[in-house]
Amino acid sequence: MSDTFKKKLEENVTCSICLDIYKCPLTLSPCLHSYCYTCLVGYVAKFSNSSNPTAIVIQCPDCRAKITLPPTGIDGLIPNHTLQNIVDELAFDEEEPERKPRPRPPKGGEEGHLEKVREDTGKVADVTSCSTNKTETNNNNGLSTQNLNVEEKHSYPPTVVDNSCSSTSPCDSNREVQKPPRPPRPPPPKLPATNSNTMLYPDITNEKAKLQMELEAEERPMDFDPCKDGLLMKFGKYGSGVNDLRKPYGLALSSVGDMYISDQAGSRIIHYSSTGVLLHKIVTDCDVNDIALFPNGLILVTASKAGNAILRVYNLNGTIVGEYSGLHFQYAKPSGVAIGVDNYAVVTSLENNCVYVFTEQGKLSKTFGWKGAGNEHFNVPAFVTVNNKNYIVVSDMCNHAIKVFTMEGTFKYSFGHKGKDVGMLMSPMGVCTDNDNNVIVADTGNFRVQAFSSKGQPLGCPLEDTFKIGPNVRPINVAMDHHNNIIVLLLGNQFAEVRTYLWIPPPPKSLKDSILSFTGSSMSKMFGNVAGNF
Repeated sequence: MSDTFKKKLEENVTCSICLDIYKCPLTLSPCLHSYCYTCLVGYVAKFSNSSNPTAIVIQCPDCRAKITLPPTGIDGLIPNHTLQNIVDELAFDEEEPERKPRPRPPKGGEEGHLEKVREDTGKVADVTSCSTNKTETNNNNGLSTQNLNVEEKHSYPPTVVDNSCSSTSPCDSNREVQKPPRPPRPPPPKLPATNSNTMLYPDITNEKAKLQMELEAEERPMDFDPCKDGLLMKFGKYGSGVNDLRKPYGLALSSVGDMYISDQAGSRIIHYSSTGVLLHKIVTDCDVNDIALFPNGLILVTASKAGNAILRVYNLNGTIVGEYSGLHFQYAKPSGVAIGVDNYAVVTSLENNCVYVFTEQGKLSKTFGWKGAGNEHFNVPAFVTVNNKNYIVVSDMCNHAIKVFTMEGTFKYSFGHKGKDVGMLMSPMGVCTDNDNNVIVADTGNFRVQAFSSKGQPLGCPLEDTFKIGPNVRPINVAMDHHNNIIVLLLGNQFAEVRTYLWIPPPPKSLKDSILSFTGSSMSKMFGNVAGNF
């Protein structure tokens, strides 16, 4: 079984709850989705009804269809024997040793005839001579059997053909004629010695030879550890295992420096320590997108397929302790989330291209923005953050810009436009701010992370050329740790990883530099106006 086919087959026999190969899969009815027995035990426990334990209604983890369990509970579900057979076949294929090819039997002809004689009589037929004076002929094939001597031998059967037979002998029809050996080839002629300046092929022009030499000079050894400048730490990997990442999206830090990552593929929230050690996992019954943390440690996530809820609040044990819901939020497609002063929650909506602001009690306080390209418009607002001034910073993905608003929804300023140069953006996604309110942006379309001042002046790229790490590897989200370093969430083709990079913001301009800069700009404007009058 090829590795590619085996990998595709393993993806189809992976449980979407534990993200591991099925173990005793059971099928839900009527949606016919299958899950591991032990996974369903933990999942159904969340829906158990103490008043009527026999009537348990759950939601399918994949399609959210309502499933009524039989009176016997999980034991009454139908086992999926087809999936189990495929899993067993995969396990048998891994354990089965490599088989050596069996030798082919000899083909027909004289060797096949001798092989048959050896199998029937245990003797080896050796043809020693073939006389032209035959006295007895086989009526079937005309072969002479007068001078066929059969000798008993215990070694492998050599077949010797006597070349003394005449050309008119009947055995010529079944005997391969041995051709005389070919004469040895003459040695190649010696070419005249050439110096290093003489080209090997005379039809290549000097310009082509020069270009070829330049291309060879530009070749550099392959970098097997790219994007390592300023790298402090990396952890996590892509895979179908329980502890692996499949489609990470949200990224947040706790007050003690622990990291929380939301995985859209498994509807999970994964808890890591500040050093990248896996501590805990929370499996949800909805699609989780971005993630934020309250000061008291509760987890706030943007939720899809959660009924009318746009936000859900979880404790560290994975229990739902609150919801932000409303009928008009059912198809909002929430993406980014951030928490501001007074625990106000800020959420971006991909469907409505707007921003919602909720109070600490979960009441909708403000809605601003709609689809468009203006200052107060959005076109796929992907992520959001809140800086130290309680300003809302939004990454407007398809407008290729970063826009800043007050908590009341008043537009302040924006920066960035479509392009590849420094200061330009291409489909920005994750956004965060450091202690000095500098804005760090995951410039996803340009395979880099860019830094800007609080007013939008470019400060450089802490991370560039992420495509060198692997195929289509891009920064998806960013965050700042307690040491003011940048945490980057990378995602590509069968690649997922979290990295921490050193961030040293440039020193702020002194008063003298600010005055000189202001004076220079004022003088240039004044001379420009004077020149315009003439």
